[in-house]
Amino acid sequence: MISDSAAIRQYSPTKTYLLVWLTLGVYWVYWLLRTMEDLNSLSNKRVFNLSKIVTVGVGIYAAIILSMAPFIGHLITGKPDFLPYVVPSFVIGYCLMIAWLVFVIRIHMSICRAIRSCEESAGLPNPATARATLLLFFLYFAAVPYLQRHLNRVVTSISSNLPAA
Repeated sequence: MISDSAAIRQYSPTKTYLLVWLTLGVYWVYWLLRTMEDLNSLSNKRVFNLSKIVTVGVGIYAAIILSMAPFIGHLITGKPDFLPYVVPSFVIGYCLMIAWLVFVIRIHMSICRAIRSCEESAGLPNPATARATLLLFFLYFAAVPYLQRHLNRVVTSISSNLPAA
């Protein structure tokens, strides 16, 4: 099930975590996409449909931004013309933010399941758990270094089991 890990680099969980915060989440998007690509190549199958994930993610995010338009219009112009649309736009924006949160949590859970599957295939003890991932997600976004550490374990295990060339 697990393929050659030569193309997959290991990243420091601490540096990954710091970059997520220092770049205000931009590195987190890169990390998610790179990790999903790595897991696709590790498992020799398409575990993650990246184009679908990106399309849904960008769509939800764009809808959140667009739902703020009446509020921003009211703030900029000061005219009461936008006022009747402010409350509905906040309600719609709030619902979309909940959808975005669910979407992001599901992505983290899917990554956790894929890493756990790779860890179990490699025979590694103490694989990643969904419970820890969810808890660490809400604790200062610490699921990223947790999942990175587990992915590094898989890559190290595969590299150490490969015959010398």
